[in-house]
Amino acid sequence: MITSIFKKICFFFELFNSFGVKYSTFRIFYEIQKKYGLLAIKFPTSYPNRVYPNLVTWRQEHSDHFFVQARENIISQTKLKPSLKLKAQVDKILTGQITFFSSEWREIGFENESFIHPISKYRYPLLHWTKLPIYSSEIGDIKYVWEKSKFSYLLTLIRNDIRNNEDNSEFVFKEIKRWIHENPPNIGPQYICSQEISIRLFNWSFALFFYQNSKYLDNSLLNMIFRSIELQIDHIYQNINFSKIAVRNNHAISETLALYLISLYFPFLKNAKKYKLMGKKWFEDEIEFQIFDDGSDSQYSFNYHRVKVQLLSFAISSARVHRETFRDCVYLKSRKSLEFLLQVMGNQKNGFLPNFGPNDGSLYFKLNDCDYRNFLPQLNALASLLEIKMPIFIDDDSIEDEFWFTSKLNLSKHISIDINKGINNYDHGGYLQILEIESSSLLKTPLLKFRAAQNDLLHLDIWYKGINVFKDAGSYSYNTDIVTSMLFNGISGHNSVSLNGLQHMLKGPRFTWLFKPRILTVESSENEVEYTMKASMNVYFPKSYILSRTVKKIKGSPIWEIEDSVLKGMTHKDVLVQTWNLECQLPFKVELLTFGNVERIEEQGYESVYYGQQSPTNKVIFSTKNKTLKVRLNIIE
Repeated sequence: MITSIFKKICFFFELFNSFGVKYSTFRIFYEIQKKYGLLAIKFPTSYPNRVYPNLVTWRQEHSDHFFVQARENIISQTKLKPSLKLKAQVDKILTGQITFFSSEWREIGFENESFIHPISKYRYPLLHWTKLPIYSSEIGDIKYVWEKSKFSYLLTLIRNDIRNNEDNSEFVFKEIKRWIHENPPNIGPQYICSQEISIRLFNWSFALFFYQNSKYLDNSLLNMIFRSIELQIDHIYQNINFSKIAVRNNHAISETLALYLISLYFPFLKNAKKYKLMGKKWFEDEIEFQIFDDGSDSQYSFNYHRVKVQLLSFAISSARVHRETFRDCVYLKSRKSLEFLLQVMGNQKNGFLPNFGPNDGSLYFKLNDCDYRNFLPQLNALASLLEIKMPIFIDDDSIEDEFWFTSKLNLSKHISIDINKGINNYDHGGYLQILEIESSSLLKTPLLKFRAAQNDLLHLDIWYKGINVFKDAGSYSYNTDIVTSMLFNGISGHNSVSLNGLQHMLKGPRFTWLFKPRILTVESSENEVEYTMKASMNVYFPKSYILSRTVKKIKGSPIWEIEDSVLKGMTHKDVLVQTWNLECQLPFKVELLTFGNVERIEEQGYESVYYGQQSPTNKVIFSTKNKTLKVRLNIIE
């Protein structure tokens, strides 16, 4: 009994210590307000009617406030080719299908209701959003409920109408109107997450400015849309501290940017001047804080880094149309992000990056026909806005994002970015890379400046000739059972090492890990024969020990030597365990050779390339009673 109480005290002390006084105090007070109905007071369920500009006035005075021109103007000057693929996607949308998490088409019905879970069919009660559950095993992953209400599918219709010279504005405005009727102010699940609201408003803005001359847009509908936008942006402002203090990730960037941009697009909205001023300042603060000086990202996730790349494109393009600028840090961190992501991509002509960190399929503004994992379209768009030449070839499919973000701007590309071969050290984000012509090796060092969402310390990702041979298992789902979650987010889902196969940290609530190891060393070197990367850390949970990993890459050959050692804290009862997740279908043979008394187990593993989906991998597990475990990875063609 005493031991159990002591463990709980230690757990809550570490939780408080990990999050800090500001976060902990805010979150406790926030939950108290939520539980006793005090928070709901800030979010009324009715708003007074206001007078907004009528259709004629808006078209005359405000219709050029977005970075995309009206449909008719774009059609007259576009060089984008017709697309049968887009036409097929639109046909699906018009019959009640959308893509979930940028990958999987699901039929949810043309008249689907936005408060019904499309998988579990749970019907959310029409209560104030503060009274609704977010995480529930019975209800299912709430991200499925939110997915259509992002309205990202509208961009598919918009792209189709340009490339195939069609007009789907009637359907678009019916969808927006129906959503407004189904979702009274602050009632239902669509108001739970302010980032979801932000993305919805960005996509509505895209559609409204693009279809501004549609015969299906009248004064009544325009007034209804303005009123809904106004109450939703007010919701974001009233809840902004939750993202700025309790979350401090891509949510905060999306929401602060929404405050700035929506006020920029619609300056006649109530409190627009205040929201624009504060949103811009907060957005600049978040970019400076969340993107490290070496270009890596505080979420340790390549997918969420791409989310920020797209938001930066939205921000920079919109500001330039209005002849406004941001603080220098926004442009500097944008360039650093490009350099970092392109460097990690290396020689991958398909634009893929390792599946590092949390990945929920987020691609809110899909403006191309490329695979979701292809980062080139988004990077190319941001590069164009920064007037930077891309260091790799961009094909026709990858260039469309650039068209949408820059069509109203007169830009020239005169700055270059180089991709550096050899060893690259990103000591702010905690990555070491060895890049050669045919291979890339990326080591996640134990450095964690902020909260970790996955236990991927000392994970080694290896690519050879464009194939992710030794890979990260991904995320799968943010709302699943703990056993399944650990298959992807824990040690098992990473090419890492530990004592007894146990986690390096204690799994905390939701997206957190506690008792972070202390980083001891991060080193790199090279000689005429090989490159070397080395990192070590002091693990504190569930027992204290010092773990070291050394990676050697033979120059010009597909050969890697990995040596893992316990420098302190291993007893005769402990076992050193090493895990490898391999691609199943390879055009070449992969040898994993060990030295000494090592047990080898092969079993089926799983990876999640796309959120909510699983596919098999080959998992190899080595274990030894020795303090050192050495393996040689050899690719034979």
